[in-house]
Amino acid sequence: MEVTVHRELPFAAGAVWQVLRDFGNLHWLSTLFPRIEVIGEGIGMQRLLYPTADSRPAIHQLDALDEDRMRIRCLILRTHYLPITDVALTLGVDPLGRQRSNTSAHWQFSAPSDAERCDLLPVIEAWTMAISDRLNDHLQSHTPPPQLKQAARAGNA
Repeated sequence: MEVTVHRELPFAAGAVWQVLRDFGNLHWLSTLFPRIEVIGEGIGMQRLLYPTADSRPAIHQLDALDEDRMRIRCLILRTHYLPITDVALTLGVDPLGRQRSNTSAHWQFSAPSDAERCDLLPVIEAWTMAISDRLNDHLQSHTPPPQLKQAARAGNA
C-alpha cells in the first residue's frame, strides 16, 4: 500500500532540506521522542526513536539520500503503534517560490488486512502532520524573518 501526505511550509526549500537531510539530528523532534540514539554514519545508519524512556524504539535506517532532488528515503525496521511491515518512507522537498516549499512524505508498506489498511490512513496522515508541525516550529524559531535578513545584508555591505 502507498500513501503520500503533502504539506506546504512558509520556508525556502533549501532551509527545509537542510533540516531533513541531517538524518541523525532529530533534536527538533524531542517533544515526540525524548530519547533518540544514532548508530553509524551515512547510508545504512540507524536512528532509534523512543516515545517514552522505557519503551522499545522505532528503528529507522537511512536507505538513500538524493541531494539534487532533495529526497531522503529510510526503511522503518520497527514501528511503535502501527501494525505495518515492509515500511519505506521517502521525504521530499519541492520549492514553491522563494519563501515557500512543499514537503511530501511517501509511505510504502504492507498491512495485514484491508480493514486495517483503511483504519491506518488517518493515523498515518495525523502522525505525518504532527512531525511536519514540529519541523515548522523548528524552522520558525531558527529562521529570522525575511526583512531582518535583508537588513542584516545591507548592514554588512
